[in-house]
Amino acid sequence: MTLFIKFLLVGKILVSSLTTTNEEPLQKESPFTYKRVSSFNYKSKPVIVYKSSGPDAEITYKIVLYSDPALRSPQQTLVIRKADEHVKIMIGANYILSELSAALKYINYPYAWEVVSVDLKDLKEDCINIFGKDISPLKD
Repeated sequence: MTLFIKFLLVGKILVSSLTTTNEEPLQKESPFTYKRVSSFNYKSKPVIVYKSSGPDAEITYKIVLYSDPALRSPQQTLVIRKADEHVKIMIGANYILSELSAALKYINYPYAWEVVSVDLKDLKEDCINIFGKDISPLKD
C-alpha cells in the first residue's frame, strides 16, 4: 500500500469519527445533519437534543430518549417539525412537537411554536411530560 493510500484511509477514519460524535443524520435521504445542542437524563436514561444544520429543514429538532448509556438503542424519538396544513388549522402554529412512531408516522402533541425559537429548558419539560405520559397526543 502506498503512503498516499494509507494517508487517505487514516483521514477518512478521522473525519468519520469526528462527525459521528456530534452530528447525526435523521434519515439517509435527508440532506441535513443534526448537531447535538443539549442533553439530560430521564429516569436514568440519556436524552440527546439535536438541532438541524439547515434553515429549511422539515425537522428542526430531534430529541432521542435512549434505553442504554452507550446511545445505541433509541427508545423514543420526538421531533419539532414544520406543521402541515391540517396541523396548522388545528393548532394555528407553524411548528409542532411530534413523536416519530415505529411506522414512521407522526403522533402530534399540544406543544407548538410560531417560529423556531425554542427555549431548551422548556423543551426539556415538554419532553419529560411526553416520556412520562403526563400529556396526551392530539386527536386528529
